[in-house]
Amino acid sequence: MRVPLYRMTPDPTPKGTYRWDRIEYLRDGPDEFHIPQTLLHPGPKADGWRPLRVRVQRRRATGDFLFLADAWAAVNPRAWAAVRDVVGSSVEALPLEVESGEELLLLNVLDRVPLSEEAGVSRNFASGHLSWVYRFAFREEDVAGKVIFKACEFEIGPCLVAPAFRAAVESAGLRGVAFRDLN
Repeated sequence: MRVPLYRMTPDPTPKGTYRWDRIEYLRDGPDEFHIPQTLLHPGPKADGWRPLRVRVQRRRATGDFLFLADAWAAVNPRAWAAVRDVVGSSVEALPLEVESGEELLLLNVLDRVPLSEEAGVSRNFASGHLSWVYRFAFREEDVAGKVIFKACEFEIGPCLVAPAFRAAVESAGLRGVAFRDLN
């Protein structure tokens, strides 16, 4: 039996454009990368966390989920209340410093699961490093009991979730997020 899993993404329009607000990282200097370096390193960040400065990029509607570079989800307090008990210790909710003053929490996903040999990946020709996952695959024993996680080898990749997370989001009527079936 295959464990059902979903890729959590911004919820696009039928034409694939963004309908929901997004967040943009406000860099501290011109030499800084558009994604804060602290997010590229897995693990807990709550101790010593300095809220990232972000700007909400207004689109057609404001959802409960907003995404930074499509790989990191931020949520409003309503969304956090809906998923907090489901994710348990698999996520840290880190405050963001939002330019407009809104309260948003970045979901720092702590659980990591290795890709199985059946995963489809592409690698950088020169370095050999993984550059993209076009087919996610995991061993069932590695994902059993996981509610939200990321692939070990693909830090900048998406959050992957189990049906329990999706059910919590949908039962609360949260907006701004879509779930793409991985199976």
